[in-house]
Amino acid sequence: KAHSRFRAAQPGTLGNPFECQVRHLVCVAICAEPDFMILTTLQQLNASSSAPRMRVVFAMEEATDRPLDRFELYKQQLPNVASVSYHIHPVKDEEVRGLCSSLAFSLGREVKLMSSSELERYVLTK
Repeated sequence: KAHSRFRAAQPGTLGNPFECQVRHLVCVAICAEPDFMILTTLQQLNASSSAPRMRVVFAMEEATDRPLDRFELYKQQLPNVASVSYHIHPVKDEEVRGLCSSLAFSLGREVKLMSSSELERYVLTK
């Protein structure tokens, strides 16, 4: 059954985000956006009651300027988030460059780092 992978929330878990079993895999695509735009989004993510259950992944292109500096700056804005990482999508001739290909690459890399039992607890947010 396709629906067997989805579990109903346990009694009492909806009111307490720390008891909730759902985790959020949040992907933030970055190319040439100015820092202030990304920082505004990150402030909202960090302030969310779901922040302790988030895994934030920054998807960058090879052409993204200052990738390590950006990652360090952005990571500092997410002290309430459980996990923060980044991946840089290399340029390949057969691919169309852009945010979608960077998202696909970064999520593919991040998912490979997760166990199947861990992965089944996550929902994707971009």
